[in-house]
Amino acid sequence: MNFLYSLLTCNYPSKMHNLFVFFLPFLFCNPYAELEQEITGGWSPIVNQEITGGWSPIDNVNEPLVVNLGKFAVDENNKNDGGSLKFKNVVNGQSQNVAGINYNLTITATDGSVENKYEAFILDKPWMEVRELVSFKGPV
Repeated sequence: MNFLYSLLTCNYPSKMHNLFVFFLPFLFCNPYAELEQEITGGWSPIVNQEITGGWSPIDNVNEPLVVNLGKFAVDENNKNDGGSLKFKNVVNGQSQNVAGINYNLTITATDGSVENKYEAFILDKPWMEVRELVSFKGPV
């Protein structure tokens, strides 16, 4: 750190100081930025990567995994509460990568002829073959 400080505050610039000051701006630029933007269409995996612990919207709620999670939530709720809900579809949802994957889903289900929306919170650890319904609320 002292070396850096001495280079920046030097009263008598040396050749090393001049080189350092010349190359300093290059440390903060990406020479491949234009090429990266051309190749990726503006999407950068570094900028847009999912952050561990952050919630991300589920883009395709009709994906088989998401539909299976919705069915699982309704079935587990029926087992626990003795209900008779019938799964219809997943309306929307979010996922969160933690020590497993948390899913917060809004589900449409019918109880007889009445259709309502429910919120299900599911913890999934596929590598341990663990899937747990943490909460099921509704109608919402």
